[in-house]
Amino acid sequence: GWCSYQDLCPARKHLVAAEALPRDRWKDEPGVAIADAYVERWRRRKDIDADLKSVEAEMDELREAAIAFAEREGVQVIAGTEARLRVTGRERIVSPAKNSEERAALEAELRRLGVWDEVASLDPYALEDAVAAGAWSPEVLAALEAHLRTQKRWTVTVLGSDQNK
Repeated sequence: GWCSYQDLCPARKHLVAAEALPRDRWKDEPGVAIADAYVERWRRRKDIDADLKSVEAEMDELREAAIAFAEREGVQVIAGTEARLRVTGRERIVSPAKNSEERAALEAELRRLGVWDEVASLDPYALEDAVAAGAWSPEVLAALEAHLRTQKRWTVTVLGSDQNK
């Protein structure tokens, strides 16, 4: 409240303009209408997300029960009244976790065997972090410029005392 330039500040400009409106015109102001509609949907999504987490937890339990039943009974299809469940399993290769000693040893072995280039891939998030942080020399960053582009990403965040409703 101490700043005399609030009507020019991008963080306060709309708040000042909206608060100056008479209460009967408040909800008709386009920005207020957008914010209200967005927050309504945001709250609805939070409720749906909570329901989804509950349903997913129930489905995880039922999935485990279906797997146990199929293994115990030696079946691949379980009959229901409205649908059937197909339960299949297969072995797959699991590599060690990223940044673990086991992962480093595996990567070293793949390099030693000359097959590293066949299985290595770019991590775009690590690349973005390294470029944004200026983690490499100016020469490296300049060489990468020809291969990279920037894109503005927008976020919309709900603020207010009842945001965790």
